[in-house]
Parts: sequence; structure tokens; C-alpha cells
Amino acid sequence: MGHEQMRRVQSVGAAEEELELAAQRARSGGRGESGRADRTVLPDDGVEQDAIRHRGGNELDRGAVQAMDEGKPAAIARGERQEKRCRQYRGKHEPRRGTLSPGGVPAAALTAYTRADDRRATLAAGFEVHIAKPVDPGELCATVATLSAHRALNGAIVAPRGIRLPPRRSEVASLAMPKAFDKWTVLPHGKIEKLEENLWRVAGTLPGGGPPRAMTVARLGDGRLVIHGAIALGDADMKELEAFGKPAFLVVPNAGHRLDAPAYKNRYPDMKVITATGSKEKVEQVVKVDDTEGRFGDDSVTYQPVEGTIEGALVVRSKSGSTLVLNDTVMNMASGSVKGFGGFVSGMLGFFGSEPKVVPLAKLMVYKDKRAARAKLEQLADTPGLKRVIVSHGEMITADPCAAIKHAVRTL
Repeated sequence: MGHEQMRRVQSVGAAEEELELAAQRARSGGRGESGRADRTVLPDDGVEQDAIRHRGGNELDRGAVQAMDEGKPAAIARGERQEKRCRQYRGKHEPRRGTLSPGGVPAAALTAYTRADDRRATLAAGFEVHIAKPVDPGELCATVATLSAHRALNGAIVAPRGIRLPPRRSEVASLAMPKAFDKWTVLPHGKIEKLEENLWRVAGTLPGGGPPRAMTVARLGDGRLVIHGAIALGDADMKELEAFGKPAFLVVPNAGHRLDAPAYKNRYPDMKVITATGSKEKVEQVVKVDDTEGRFGDDSVTYQPVEGTIEGALVVRSKSGSTLVLNDTVMNMASGSVKGFGGFVSGMLGFFGSEPKVVPLAKLMVYKDKRAARAKLEQLADTPGLKRVIVSHGEMITADPCAAIKHAVRTL
């Protein structure tokens, strides 16, 4: 890999501001002061892109197709004309149906047509991803970054040795937002870590790679369990968990962490599902939410909404000290901790760092009032006897956790 290619892969930090600006443009409809479509730069891709929004005409769509011909990623409003143009482009540039040729340009359809037949027609026309409106700007940025990473690895940049590219469009889409499991689906996961007399942790994986995830299990005084960020475990581990206590509360940290929530609810119908107010609507797309305040009836485990975000935090008090459980508000992923294509995408999104950090994508998707969120997280960092912080993505924070969290949120 040449010096310029390495620079494009590694220069994540310098793109954080551009990512935020891209989301701001997306929220405003992608239009600048002149009323024309803005041109933005996505992280690590190094190429200009047309941010296209359908206005009832064809001029912008023609510009997007021209951008594709010039090797630039483009967003195209989905319709019959756009499907025809995408098929024409694929027939000209993509000889193998269902795959991207070297240097091929991914296409995402952003559309108000949301039926299953519409999705099938969109994918059959050659689009890699069908994105239904309304869409969260952060989710849109994540999807486009995933597609851009696929394109980079599959042509514009030589793939590093050992990276497996997702060959099918469905795999590319699943990396952007995995579908929630209704059935009990066990993905690779680690052993149960028994941290305290009332606190366990399990590290797991996501479909198709990507950042690691963590499940936290807290035991109340009466033996009921609070499960944060559920992960479906193998039979032996589930038997051990059930011997630890009765699964009674399921905390879904946000809509991006709802993967195993329906399966847990189906397995334990009496479980109460809890999520923050800002995530309730999307979580309820897959499982009914019972509470947004997390009333467990036991002061040893409390759920506290994090003001200014779409998430809450769990505080677990044990004999030796306290543990703070966070989700996407802070990550702690060391460089190289995720391998393969998922690691490449994680790097593009700025997930890696030498210390706990607030990643740029979280600033877009999780934080709504940064000043209020910073104040609440600093308050949580001052939890008496704080011994560790468990985050959903990355290693636990055990070295001066109070100072580490305050340092991480200083950029808010």
C-alpha cells in the first residue's frame, strides 16, 4: 500500500469536522445558501460527492449519475427513472450482478417507498442499499461510509492482506444496520466475566464484523437480573446465567443495540423492556418498551437517563465499589482491536483511539444537547467509589475511570 493510500486510510481524526458538517447539511436538506445542492467530503474517501435531494425534476439525478460515471459516490432519489439509470450504469460498469467490480461505485437509494416490494425492486435495479425515509443523518452517514469503505477496499485502494470483502449487496447493507433477531441466534462471544458478586460481563460480536459489543448483567438483591445490551449466549452459558438469577429487566441502550432484544423477549416473556425516551420510537419497531425510567426497586442498581442524549446509564453498586455502564456515549477501542473489513469500517468512522473517546458518529447520532450531556456524564463520573466503567464498544475503563470519562467528554 502506497504512502497516499495509507494516508487516506489512517487520517480519520482530521475528518471529524467534515462528518459533522455533512450531517448538518443532511438535516437542512443538503442545500447551501445559494439553494443548490451542497458538495461534501466524507471521511477518508478524499473525493467530493454530490448530496442529492429529489425536487421533482431530473437535473440533480442526472448529475448524480454523471458523478457515478466519474467515479464519485452519489445519492439518488429512488424512482422508475432512477432505477433505469442505475441498471444502465450497472450494465456498463458492473459485469457481475450482485457484486461491485474493482473501482465500482456503490449506490444507495433514499426513498419514501418502504414496502417489501419496493425494496426488492430497488435492489434488483442495482442499488446496494435501500434506505427508507425519514432517515437519521447519522445513520445515513454511517451507511455511506460503509459503502465507501467497500468501494475503497474493492478497487480504489488495494485491500490489505487478510481482509475479506463482503461479496453481496445484502452483506454490505447488514454491516450498516443489522436486522434484529426474532429467533435465538448465537454469534461468537467470549466467556462470562464474573466481575463482582452481583455483576457479570460478556463480550460479543456483530453479524459481518464491525466493532465488538458487550453485555452487562447486574443482579438485584432478590435475585432478579438486569440485562444491559443483550447478547444471545450458547446453551451452557445461558444455563449459568439463569442459575445466577431470573432475567427480569432488559435495557436496550438505543436502537442500534436492539439486535437480540426480540429474541430475549420471546424467551423471557415477563421481562420488562427499558430504553431511554429518545430511543423508544425506534426500539419499538422490534420490541414493545415498558418503561423509560428503569425502576428496579433496588438501590444497588439504578438506571439514569443521560440528559442531552438518546441513552441512559446503569450504575451498579457492589461490595468493593461502583461500576458505571455506558453505551455509545464513550468508546474505548484500541487501534487494531478489530480485524478485517469491519475493522476498516470502524477505522473510517473514527472508532479507534489510544484512550477512551467520544467518537464523531456518536456526536451525530447519540448526542442532542452536548452541554447537558457533558454535565450529566461528569456527574456520573463522580459516582462514589467508582471502580470501573463498562462501555458497549471496547475494553473496560479501570485506570482512574473518573478522570478518563471527564477527559473523554471534554470535546463536547
